[in-house]
Amino acid sequence: MFFGNAFKPQELANTGWALATLHSKRGEGTSTEADEDDGIVRILRWIAKDIMQRVDSYKPQEISNSVWAFSTVGFGYDESCGTNVHNDYVHVATDDPVGDKKLVYETLEVIAENALSRLHNFKAQELNNLAWGFTR
Repeated sequence: MFFGNAFKPQELANTGWALATLHSKRGEGTSTEADEDDGIVRILRWIAKDIMQRVDSYKPQEISNSVWAFSTVGFGYDESCGTNVHNDYVHVATDDPVGDKKLVYETLEVIAENALSRLHNFKAQELNNLAWGFTR
């Protein structure tokens, strides 16, 4: 059951940002790595689904922080994507790489369509995070 709608967009975006920040600083080979990755993936899936359902409710900073979070942990990346020279330092493990890749692509498409009409509302840092996230 999806309960993302019980949270405000800011709460979900902040959670995604915090998880990506923590994950990107984690050392390799930690004993809880698989459990942590599973939790991170499940939460990022919720955030992606919520963005697709109510993207208009997300402010520019919330959108850019969410895209940054997806990209920072390589959410939606799988081996079929080839080598990602822009993000070879961390990839969150997933039990459904094909499904997650599809989810991320669909979410980014919704974000791109929505953000295009609102670009004038984005601050420089938000545009930077958005562009950085889309290039990874």
